[in-house]
Amino acid sequence: MSKTIIITENQYEQLVNDPLLDDTREDFSFNILKNYSWENCWELDAYCQRCGLTMLGRGAGRIVYALDDGLVLKIANGDCGQNEYEVNVFTDLSDELKELVPVIFAFDKNHIRPLWIVSERVLPAKYVDFKKILGIGFGDYYSSQDIRDEEEDLMTYNKYPSKEQNNDLTITGFLDAFEEKSINGTPYKELIRNNRWFSLLYYMLSYGYVSSWELGIIENWGLVQRNGKPVIVILDIGI
Repeated sequence: MSKTIIITENQYEQLVNDPLLDDTREDFSFNILKNYSWENCWELDAYCQRCGLTMLGRGAGRIVYALDDGLVLKIANGDCGQNEYEVNVFTDLSDELKELVPVIFAFDKNHIRPLWIVSERVLPAKYVDFKKILGIGFGDYYSSQDIRDEEEDLMTYNKYPSKEQNNDLTITGFLDAFEEKSINGTPYKELIRNNRWFSLLYYMLSYGYVSSWELGIIENWGLVQRNGKPVIVILDIGI
């Protein structure tokens, strides 16, 4: 047996004019994201689910949704400060150093610790990407299978041309040099003097924006497309 529920005129007006409910009939709205007074991460998370956004990951610190092929929405999970740290680092970096990290296009300015960030979508980097894009090896591998996979990828991966290989430099070799200040008596500054990418990474490490132990792990590197070209970036400066 059906029941009739009676609501007041004021309740009806609030219901039909609720911007969140209205937006569920359409696509995800950047205007609502920026202008709605979100109470907490769970409210924003629920909105993303109602809009049918694809969740890319949910961890202890953040929830990540795909907005399109090039953008993601990072929602702070609870009171974690990852978003705050990532925004602070990004805004503090020079334009040159920003080349090494995902671009932040917008962020929540209504909370001291930003509830949300809209940034570049980053794909996990593979060992082969370092040789293809930078012309250097990663250095350390977890297993012999990693080496075989890289060799196979070099022969079959033709998405972009390989850069000329520099066998003297590797990521983990550079990180060791940074910690030890030299390799075989040669100061690491000399080793990277003519390599702009390593020089930028040196400044990132020197100023404590990232740590060497994080960068020695392949999972902490990512791949983005900028101006039609692949670029290797530090996957997540909010860690």
